[in-house]
Amino acid sequence: MKHTYSFILLLTAIVVLSACGNNIAVKETEQLVPEPVLADLAVPVKAEVGHEIEFSVRVSQDDEIVTDADEVKFEVLNETSGEKTMIAAEFKAGEYSTTFTFERGGSYSITSHVTARDMHTMPSKVIEVVGGEDKTISPGVSCSEKDEFGNIKGKI
Repeated sequence: MKHTYSFILLLTAIVVLSACGNNIAVKETEQLVPEPVLADLAVPVKAEVGHEIEFSVRVSQDDEIVTDADEVKFEVLNETSGEKTMIAAEFKAGEYSTTFTFERGGSYSITSHVTARDMHTMPSKVIEVVGGEDKTISPGVSCSEKDEFGNIKGKI
């Protein structure tokens, strides 16, 4: 009977100790995989040619604002011509931001390139720019071929 009691006690100790060891391994694994860096991009839906606007991105990780990003830039891409510009952002008031003035009308894709804590994320939004003369021309049509209303003449 004494041997049976000792065996049950030893078996229980082994089960309890092995269970504790497994919890420690799980906790170490959880710590090795950090929460992703999230970027919430704010871009106006519309803008006017010649007017300065602001782009901003709020960067967070695990519900805390990231103030130490390695690099934050905004890419401004004219979706028609393919021209693009990269602009560095500055951190102020809990977000990274910059200002930009469009010289031409059209549809633009704004992408924030955020590198922080060994991660990179790049959310994008589209902005429509109105006003001014759109310098995007259909193939085979010159700017001088316009009707009395300013519309480009030619075959579409």
